[in-house]
Amino acid sequence: DVSKGQPLLLWSDGQWTSLLANWSNPFRQHDVVDFAHHLLQQTNPFFLSCCWESRLEDEGQLKVVDHNAQGCPLRLYICSEQKSTLPIDLQGLVSNWSLASFGLHALTEPADVTCLHIDRFDSRGRKSKNRLTWDSKVWLPFFLGEKLEVDYIPFVVTGVSYHLGDEATSGHYCTAIKDK
Repeated sequence: DVSKGQPLLLWSDGQWTSLLANWSNPFRQHDVVDFAHHLLQQTNPFFLSCCWESRLEDEGQLKVVDHNAQGCPLRLYICSEQKSTLPIDLQGLVSNWSLASFGLHALTEPADVTCLHIDRFDSRGRKSKNRLTWDSKVWLPFFLGEKLEVDYIPFVVTGVSYHLGDEATSGHYCTAIKDK
């Protein structure tokens, strides 16, 4: 019992066991966002969404050039120019994603809750050591109908999961939840 200081062992709980049945290498440490993505695919909660598209106009025609209809999390990448010692702002990462070089990225419908994943590891497994900053709200773009016009919806940042360590397969994952 967690309330009595006992550890919570997910493998001893029948409901968790069914959710983890298709999880690869369950006894090896994984990225917390990959694990959350797996759980979200297994449970498909109705209140959590992050479907998006990348659109552009080509010869007067609106084209969808990329999309994610599977939901969360929305992956935000730290571009190579940001790999310095300067702090990185969450809203800036959202803007970089939205205004990416190939099309305008935005949610396809506003959601009540969403999950953002900041990819701190590059393709060679090196971790960005930049400090991440954020305000109490982050504004995510969403498309207004079937056009290139967007509006922004505010999301309150209520929790952050972060990694302590140099490799995604080692170290510790921690979560901080905002106290109301």
